[in-house]
Amino acid sequence: QSLTCEPNELDDNEVISVALPRNLLKGFCKIQPLIDLNKELEEKKNALPNEDDYIKAVDIIVRFCCKDRWSTICSKLSFEDLDLNGDGVLCSNEIREAIEKILGKEDATAELVTSMIEAIDTNADGQIDEQEWNQILSRMRK
Repeated sequence: QSLTCEPNELDDNEVISVALPRNLLKGFCKIQPLIDLNKELEEKKNALPNEDDYIKAVDIIVRFCCKDRWSTICSKLSFEDLDLNGDGVLCSNEIREAIEKILGKEDATAELVTSMIEAIDTNADGQIDEQEWNQILSRMRK
């Protein structure tokens, strides 16, 4: 599918970022302009992201879905409501209980709980603290 717009709709000062799968740049589907772009970027030192900097599309989709579920939970419960033991962090059990309460028991799989934690756990400690909670709230308000 292609996107077209009238020239007067474009803002010369606006930066538009486009994500391209590596396989398209490497020649999958034989799209010559993308193959040429890849060659050009490879010739420039450090123009292409490092292999470790790529994010799998499925991971992006999972993160989006988890943040959407967080949005639903945040609209109905406060951090204090979720922090059942009052220790200042939300552990996997507390998050599972919130999912069950808001979304239903069948949705509260271990994989979902883990993915939801990973989606907003910026310090990677396996729990959600109040700062991480507030970050998701502020993003939802934008």
